[in-house]
Amino acid sequence: MNFQTASAAELTALQLKKDRRTIIAGENSRGMLAYGYGNQSFSAKTKCPEFSVNFSTKHKNGKLNQYEKKGITPELYLQNTSNWINQILEFNEKNQL
Repeated sequence: MNFQTASAAELTALQLKKDRRTIIAGENSRGMLAYGYGNQSFSAKTKCPEFSVNFSTKHKNGKLNQYEKKGITPELYLQNTSNWINQILEFNEKNQL
């Protein structure tokens, strides 16, 4: 992952980190998991006057706030000075993966 990895992709990365077979490689992600930035809400009317539907882009999850604007830290940092695939291959050879 890299600094452009955001939102749902970050949520996926967090789930992958729970699997012991997964190593997240790259650089810190974007840090846009909690949806608190630029919040908007939307309302919709229904045919029933006593019933309305409200939607919000705000997502509150205290567990995700630790990643907001900081991003997810990979287990294996990759340098931008050389090809990431080669760096991963070198890591695999050193660790016999």
